[in-house]
Amino acid sequence: MLKSVHIKNFRSCKDVELEGLGHMVGLVGRNGAGKTTILRAIEWMARTALRTKGFADAFREVQVGEAFADPGIAIDLEIGDYVYRYSYDHFLPTDEHGRDPASDSEVLYVVGAAGWAPLFERDDDEVVLTGRENTIELNHSAAVMPALASLLPEDDPLQEHLRRVMAVLRGIRYYLG
Repeated sequence: MLKSVHIKNFRSCKDVELEGLGHMVGLVGRNGAGKTTILRAIEWMARTALRTKGFADAFREVQVGEAFADPGIAIDLEIGDYVYRYSYDHFLPTDEHGRDPASDSEVLYVVGAAGWAPLFERDDDEVVLTGRENTIELNHSAAVMPALASLLPEDDPLQEHLRRVMAVLRGIRYYLG
């Protein structure tokens, strides 16, 4: 179940936080208030996390007027006895000609006895798995969670967390009514 959402720089949502979400949530407001943008941002994050749509296509969603900003979204999920936080930030090229490469930052946390504990952290092409010595080099256009699920042994403790979160993300859809 989606517990909270924090959206930054996605279309008209410059810095929007929704907390205390439950099994059913209603977004109410006038036309143009941003209800659809919130739903599109959540769907964009799920597609981007799993790379279920072309990588370049996913970023057409973030355009705000004629300008682009660095989009990011963080969600808290309650799945069974676990609470997860997935955070994704995309940093667009810094010069007007797009010469500096875009970069990504992703983190998947789980709540433990001591609070939020990262399961993995991605900084552009480098993925760090908590409690492990080696880092994994992964092209920034590849999805971390599916890649880890295919690379790690089936009995790896991280697999169950990845399966839970990916199942929820796969189920996120925005249907135009």
